[in-house]
Amino acid sequence: MKLSQNLHYALRQLRKNPGFTAVAVVTLALGIGATATMFSVIDAVVLRPLPYNNVKRIVDVQTSSASGSRAPISWPAYLEMRRLSTSFEALAGYEDYWGMTLSTGKQTQFLNVTQGTDNFFDVFGVKPLLGRTFLSGEDQPGKNDVVVLGYDVWRQSFSADPDVVNRVVQLDGRPYVVIGVMPAGFRFPFRKPNLVYTPMHVRPHWDTDWGTNWLLTVGRLKPQATTQHAQAEMMHVMQEIG
Repeated sequence: MKLSQNLHYALRQLRKNPGFTAVAVVTLALGIGATATMFSVIDAVVLRPLPYNNVKRIVDVQTSSASGSRAPISWPAYLEMRRLSTSFEALAGYEDYWGMTLSTGKQTQFLNVTQGTDNFFDVFGVKPLLGRTFLSGEDQPGKNDVVVLGYDVWRQSFSADPDVVNRVVQLDGRPYVVIGVMPAGFRFPFRKPNLVYTPMHVRPHWDTDWGTNWLLTVGRLKPQATTQHAQAEMMHVMQEIG
């Protein structure tokens, strides 16, 4: 579906549902070399109501190429953005490009996977239905073979087992410990079904490679911070990184 068709569909949905909060999309393009910084409210906010806490403070922090298309960032660039920015309660990195095969007995199922930094769930302010989400530092090697199940996966693949927490499961033939289950309706990115969430698994050497761009970012603004203030700050941050 073309971008224009997506936009027309979104507008039709908003007109049909006047009770939805229409959040203005604020964008900013900064000419810094071949990249730019852009802020926008995540698309899930304007397309459908999701169980995020105070959605108006959740922003999609984007970098884009000179042509205007979205471009991810490197792991070192993300760490610098997180270190230097002061406008966010949480600034999380994530990637959602891939999936894993869940093996349960003789059955297998392909699942979509969102990898997130240790503060990923802090952005959304949603408590798990069972267990917990990621701990600080749990996106580091040796600590990151844990998984949080989406509600649909918990019901369909684990028969809504209330004792699933601490169970060891096989994802792509590798053992992961189930640490939690998210409540019904929580999904990020919202467009993907059958989601599970794992802490970030940074590929070898990517942790120091500024030239390999693969990471997306999403953040929760502090109560006193505005998108305008955050944009101005990110301009300075990007200049520092550049």
